[in-house]
Amino acid sequence: MLKWFILYFTHDKGVDMSITNFEKVDSFCIIRLNDTKRKNVASEAMLKELLSHLKEIEQSDEILGYIITGTEECFCAGADIKESKNPQTFHEYLKLGKKVISAILNSPKISIAAVNGIAFGGGFELALACDMICGSKEAVFALPEVKLGLFPGWGGTQTLSQRVGPGIAKEMILTGRQIDYEEAYEIAILDKQYETNKSLLNGCLTLLNDIFQNCPQAVFQAKQLINLRYSLPFEKAVEKEFSTLIEWVGETQAQEGMSAFLEKRKPEWNR
Repeated sequence: MLKWFILYFTHDKGVDMSITNFEKVDSFCIIRLNDTKRKNVASEAMLKELLSHLKEIEQSDEILGYIITGTEECFCAGADIKESKNPQTFHEYLKLGKKVISAILNSPKISIAAVNGIAFGGGFELALACDMICGSKEAVFALPEVKLGLFPGWGGTQTLSQRVGPGIAKEMILTGRQIDYEEAYEIAILDKQYETNKSLLNGCLTLLNDIFQNCPQAVFQAKQLINLRYSLPFEKAVEKEFSTLIEWVGETQAQEGMSAFLEKRKPEWNR
């Protein structure tokens, strides 16, 4: 698995679409937003490509996790306001963006946003939909919709509140101000921070590799249980966790993990 240190420079470039790039690295993949002329704005074309990549990931038994990042020190400048010229098509555009966010939120696969530059508006919401957010020194965050007479609509009011608490979320959303990478780390927008964009991507691959040294099926179950706090009251979520564990301990992978521990050997996971 550690060969990806070399693969970062030499691996197969994979599917290169017009404004996104899809690269496979071992059991993981990297989705790059690549419309640098428009600062990776989340255009209709980009959202359709993203949705196509996410569907491929969901249907693949080989891909365990993925990274979403940008190119040339730009993650994603946000929603494409040009789409607002026609109210009817703008509604359809916003629905398309919501599908992308929902695909990330509802996937059992592990997702990491590698924020390598500006992440504004819908671009920030794209990062917030991921399981973890990592950033380089170039990372800058904002939900500036109120400056345009709008407000977040791709989950930002909720996902930001869940990360930083309602007080900080209100301050950020109601002022629309920008947050640099240092403050983002202090208030828990960033889970990990890196000096450069190169070390950012390698760090995210390291994180995925560390996660999947463990049993993949247990990782997916744990993620789903953590996410129950968004949809169930606390006591019901705790009860669901317990009942799921009772069923899980009889599974082959759980038995393998416990046996390996008792026998002082490395477990052999089914991937």
